[in-house]
Amino acid sequence: TDPTNADINQATDATFTFGPAPTITSHSTSITLSDKAKGSKVALKGAIKSSGKGVKGLKLQVLDRKAGTKTWHSAGHVTSGTSGAFKISLKWQTHKEQYKVVHASQKVGTNTYKASSSKVLSVKKK
Repeated sequence: TDPTNADINQATDATFTFGPAPTITSHSTSITLSDKAKGSKVALKGAIKSSGKGVKGLKLQVLDRKAGTKTWHSAGHVTSGTSGAFKISLKWQTHKEQYKVVHASQKVGTNTYKASSSKVLSVKKK
C-alpha cells in the first residue's frame, strides 16, 4: 500500500538538485627520514609534510637496497600518523644498506597528494 495514495502506475515529474562537487586540492609532499641501528634491527622514522604541515593517513612504502647496487626492494609499508609521523623497525642486513620512503599519488579526504620520495639514507651498523 502506498502511504501517499498516489497512483503508482502514473509517472510524475521530479527535479533533483545536487550540491556542488567537492573541490579537490592537489598538494606536493616532502618526506624526511632518519635511522637508529642497534643490534639486529634498524629503526627508520620520519614525517611526511605538505606546506609545512604533517599529513595523516598516507600509505608509505619503505624501499631498501645494498649500497652500491641499483635495484630497490620493498622492505615494508607504514601509514603516516599524527603530524605525518611514521616509524618502522626492520631486520638488520649484514652489509651497508640504503633506504628511502616513497608514496604513490593518493587522495585523503578532498586532498590529493602527489607522489614523492625521501632522499636516500645510507645506514651502516654502528
